[in-house]
Amino acid sequence: MACPYFLIFNLMASAEDIRFANISVNCKRVSVKISDGDLTSIPDIAAVNKVYIYDQNKANQIYLSPGDADWDNSAHSVINIVTTATEPMVGVVSIEFHNAALVTADSLIDTIYTVAPCQINCCIAKLTDAAIECHCKCDKCKEDLLRAEKVMLMLQGATFAAEQESNYDHAVNMYNKANTLCTEVCACGC
Repeated sequence: MACPYFLIFNLMASAEDIRFANISVNCKRVSVKISDGDLTSIPDIAAVNKVYIYDQNKANQIYLSPGDADWDNSAHSVINIVTTATEPMVGVVSIEFHNAALVTADSLIDTIYTVAPCQINCCIAKLTDAAIECHCKCDKCKEDLLRAEKVMLMLQGATFAAEQESNYDHAVNMYNKANTLCTEVCACGC
């Protein structure tokens, strides 16, 4: 989905301060950096030999192992992954760390989450643009701006639930609510 609007604002502190995973502006590139001890369930990062990355509806699925070009573990105590999905990631993105050649429930060590915000950011940009371009002669123009604010807050909530709480279900619910609020409505109804 191409978005004709470009939205720039920093919702959080720098990625290095709070995240292990980042999603690019176009939601296709996924970057992951995990070091020994970053996750209590993985004291020795060398135990990880498979990473499975997928978005909320599993429309994008990426499997990586140490020999892949997108995986750099030359430091031995750090895994750096920079990979690109074929389509933009949508919703809550799961990054699973496994300790077996095949991805199975038994091989799962830990999972971290992040949010791919492109779809929602595009909605916020459209709603904000609609509010700015509105020429109604009443207070109805504020509806698009208020909706954009609610959507932005829901997206921030989803990101917090994913990255800080590691609560996948809560993050998905918040993201889906934000997405539901992203319906275009004409504000001029006064």
